[in-house]
Amino acid sequence: MNLPTPAIVTQAGARRLPRLALLMLCCAYVLPGFIGRDAWRSADMAALGFMAELVQGTSNWLLPTLMGTPTDNPAVLPYWLGAWAMQLAPNWASADFMVRIPFGLLLVLAMTATWYGTYYLARNPLAQPVAFAFGGEAQPADYARAMADGGLLAFIASLGLAQLSHEATPALAQLGFSSLFFYAMAALPYRRHGPAWAAAIGLIGLTLSGAPTLALLFGLGSAVLHFADRESVGSDTTRKSHIVQEAIAIALLSLGTTVLALSLGLLRWKVEWPEATWSEWNGFVQLLVWFTWPAWPLALWTLWRWRRQLFNRRISRHIALPAWFALMCTGATLVSPSSDRTLLLALPALSTLAAFALPTLKRQVAALIDWFTLLFFFRLRFHHLGCLDCHANRCTCTTRCQRGTPRPRV
Repeated sequence: MNLPTPAIVTQAGARRLPRLALLMLCCAYVLPGFIGRDAWRSADMAALGFMAELVQGTSNWLLPTLMGTPTDNPAVLPYWLGAWAMQLAPNWASADFMVRIPFGLLLVLAMTATWYGTYYLARNPLAQPVAFAFGGEAQPADYARAMADGGLLAFIASLGLAQLSHEATPALAQLGFSSLFFYAMAALPYRRHGPAWAAAIGLIGLTLSGAPTLALLFGLGSAVLHFADRESVGSDTTRKSHIVQEAIAIALLSLGTTVLALSLGLLRWKVEWPEATWSEWNGFVQLLVWFTWPAWPLALWTLWRWRRQLFNRRISRHIALPAWFALMCTGATLVSPSSDRTLLLALPALSTLAAFALPTLKRQVAALIDWFTLLFFFRLRFHHLGCLDCHANRCTCTTRCQRGTPRPRV
């Protein structure tokens, strides 16, 4: 039988996770990294220094400096957020604690945008599971909710997110605003005003956070995909005209953010082509494998199982959109000096792709993944959790990377 979609999900298989349990899991991930700690990395401490100089008036707000030295990352908005938080800090709260509040909210924004982005992509008619002859397949809303839960869990489980998500640095701001734009493009076929504002805030925030080139690539590619998706509305000429107008608006907004970056001096080219050596490419491959684990194997499986929907005359938004985001971030990682922080922006898209692999897996494979995940993260927890205190010489890991960050022992 030639199935129209590789997803086979029953209504019983799409039962929702308890909302309270999912919310508590997210809180347990976010709060410990921002409460009751000191800055543990050089990038974290340097960002606090830039913010403090803005508050003290010894630095230009349009060109933040630390002891006269400009930032390596052409960003202004993350330092503004931290400086504003310092200025609003009450007497009983320390300045470094107040700085982490907006960045903790940015991490919450990234999680929320990933959930809703996956949800709206799963509502796409081409993403729906196979309709059974006698009924019993998962309902669209329940199926989309289950996919969104899977995408959020894959996002939280990513090793790269655990490495960089609790820092008050521009990388976390870029993650939050890029996730917001990802949600906007996923929800635009179903809502207009909310996603429109989210797209504008996401692209402008991403530009002011030091990633104007990625903002331009995300915006132009999303505009093309949105324009190509006009055939999905059939003969509704009014809706088709709206899609064309929305695509043009997204493209113009992307170009406008580039003009904004040029006017503020934020568009700095830092392209470092990798050397044609084994060690260089081996390090890049290891970064891809470990930083995006465990989302990347499932994402590749999704691209393979959904290949007929991807390479089709009718655009499959639920596969093409996250694939574009992931491809742009991976390419930028290859030529970026701060490769791990650039690859961080690919995690929401990879997690969404990973979620669409779940309804295509056989029961035996799903059970194997459950056991492997349990064993892997159980051992990783007890051998690597203390590595957050490496700056205090309390690390028990025997292997460290070149930057001093301990690698997980598995």
